[in-house]
Amino acid sequence: MATWRLLSETAKQKYGLSMEKNFRATSNARNEAMFQEATRFAAHLRTVEKELSTWQKDIESSFNNIRNIMLSPLPRVYEEGHNGQAVPSEPEPTMVGGDVQVERLTTTAAETKKRLDMEVIQPIKQWMVAYRTIAERMKRLEALRLELDSRRRTVADLQGRCERVRANLGTTRARGEVDMEITLRKMQHKEDK
Repeated sequence: MATWRLLSETAKQKYGLSMEKNFRATSNARNEAMFQEATRFAAHLRTVEKELSTWQKDIESSFNNIRNIMLSPLPRVYEEGHNGQAVPSEPEPTMVGGDVQVERLTTTAAETKKRLDMEVIQPIKQWMVAYRTIAERMKRLEALRLELDSRRRTVADLQGRCERVRANLGTTRARGEVDMEITLRKMQHKEDK
């Protein structure tokens, strides 16, 4: 579609610059309503996707910190010994984690990240790819809708001309027949598009 046709039809519909009072633009309200809802949902998904990605990065760090704490010894109480030196009250330090299987934290972190990616983040990304595809199709649909309306206006204008030429045929028959033939051919060409 010619850029001028698109701009012209957009201006006519948006600002009411058309002379045709009976012309009704092709409706795309259904698709636009659905797309507006999808756009609002996509904005929420973008926020969630960012937060989940941040959280996914923090999982490994958090589990490593917990692991390090569990492997750390508890501070001991020291008493003063016979020769003035500090002696711990317990010979061996007690570990914070005690009997906890600390290595399971590493595997749990990896499994959590993997499942979060597969079950949550990947479906969100797939939905966003589909949304971007729909957004592109909506742009093309709007351009086609405007082109259709522009061509409908042209055909309606040509039909009006034919009617006027037919009405004047009685007075100027030869010239009217030539004008009528030219207009009919042009109208047929436009209708065929």
